[in-house]
Amino acid sequence: MRKKFLWVLLACVMAFSLAAFTACEADMTDEDTVRATGVTLNETSISLAVGEQFQLTATPTPENATDPITWRTDDTSIAEVTQEGLVTAKSVGQATITVQIYTAKATCEVTVTPAQSLPATSVELPDTASVEKGSTTTLSATVLPQGTTDEVKWTIVSGDSYVDIKPSSDGLTCTVEGVAAGSAVIRATAGNFSDTCTVTVTDNGGGTEPEPPAYTKLVGYSVQDNAFTDGETAVSGGTIVNNGFKADTVNSVYVDNPYYNETVTSASIVVEFYIGSATLENWAPLWGIKDSGNGFLALVVNGDGQLQLSYNAYSPVGTDNNYFDQSLGAPTVGKHTLLISIADDGSLDIYYDNGTAPLASIDLDDVYNVAEGDTYAASGETVDEYLLQAERLYFFGGAWGELSVSGDTWTWTGTPWAGNFNGSILSCDFYSGIIPVSEVFGA
Repeated sequence: MRKKFLWVLLACVMAFSLAAFTACEADMTDEDTVRATGVTLNETSISLAVGEQFQLTATPTPENATDPITWRTDDTSIAEVTQEGLVTAKSVGQATITVQIYTAKATCEVTVTPAQSLPATSVELPDTASVEKGSTTTLSATVLPQGTTDEVKWTIVSGDSYVDIKPSSDGLTCTVEGVAAGSAVIRATAGNFSDTCTVTVTDNGGGTEPEPPAYTKLVGYSVQDNAFTDGETAVSGGTIVNNGFKADTVNSVYVDNPYYNETVTSASIVVEFYIGSATLENWAPLWGIKDSGNGFLALVVNGDGQLQLSYNAYSPVGTDNNYFDQSLGAPTVGKHTLLISIADDGSLDIYYDNGTAPLASIDLDDVYNVAEGDTYAASGETVDEYLLQAERLYFFGGAWGELSVSGDTWTWTGTPWAGNFNGSILSCDFYSGIIPVSEVFGA
């Protein structure tokens, strides 16, 4: 009986000690843990475009609550959230983001809209590339700005029997397979901008090498950092309007003519421009090649509000001007393409927004009455050769007068044209030789 009593007593002592230890441990745990009784978010509803992110921040009550924070979304296909609260919009729709601390919860409603528009401002391809028959090569397009929402599209302009193409999913590269010996022209387009690459396919099995193209791209001017650039020197003095470059309304921006001091007897000029209004101010100039004091080839808006391509040359014989003016018709809002081909036989063909037949075909020798001895230059150069030797290329902004340049200082003399063109230059490419019409208009 006495032994039984001692065992009971011992059991009571142990039970009491265990209870006391548990109570102490609970007291210690309560002292280290601060339970959250509530939680708030910095935003309860947000709207994001696809691809955008937003940082949600959770504030517990009390602020020193020690419970872990967890995040979740009810639809990961629309919006994702990290365990740090960073929300990423994935696709159009609505999703609910929930944050939880202990038993406290808070939510944020996320509305995802389509990606915001970010138009392309330029597209560049290498001028040429080569590939062997049965092999592949990759063309890369440089499209600015990075992250543009404009889709990059690849097309075979000519020579589709010589190559096959397979663009990448993002459109920035294109795999070109050589199918047969020959030459093909491939174009990459994003928004209002495009560029081409001539791909030569060689036959490594002993076939005949294709003839090189009868034309060579000399330089292309396009919108880069609010300026036209030839790859070496950028000339500022304008703004971006309608996705293109517009010179200041009080200044023309000029760059060197790539034909100047080059041995070129035939040439092609491709000008892409954007018209912002169907009603344009009279005598507003847009583009031109001008040799001060000798003449010009220019695109202007005439006194009747029509687009007009003018070739005005000041005759060295007598005081009369010999010139032609070709109307391109009433302006329409949007992108337009002008192809000017100057051949070594003295002919000048003009294509405007079409690729079937020239809008005008002019014999420059007839314009200048060369047969009567009115050669344009004292050295006896032909008309087309002399035009191509004009020193400067102008991108107008509504003014044109005699211009002298000293360093960065431009000084106007005489009376400039005052018309203000509502539009902008998108690109201007120069080729030595005659570029096929199909490669410009895709016909």
